[in-house]
Amino acid sequence: MKSAPSLKKRSSTMKPTVWIGKQGVDRDVLDQILTQTRTKGLVKIKLQQPVYTPQALEEIVQKIVQGTAARLVDKRGRTFTIFKEPQPKDKK
Repeated sequence: MKSAPSLKKRSSTMKPTVWIGKQGVDRDVLDQILTQTRTKGLVKIKLQQPVYTPQALEEIVQKIVQGTAARLVDKRGRTFTIFKEPQPKDKK
């Protein structure tokens, strides 16, 4: 398992790969995040400005962490990063 400080450092240089708009977190967003965690492990997510409130951010973070079984690495403003150990590719 990767250490929190190294993941946090890596996340600080990443650009968001998932944007959450007014539709919020639905099954498609969770599927997209799960796909990215399977391949990359570390995923940076950003809320679009009209959606952002501190309360909305907390609710969205909790929903994503629970829906993906990932852990929160960093949260700054309306951007946060989660991590889930990438799954090895099946060799067929």
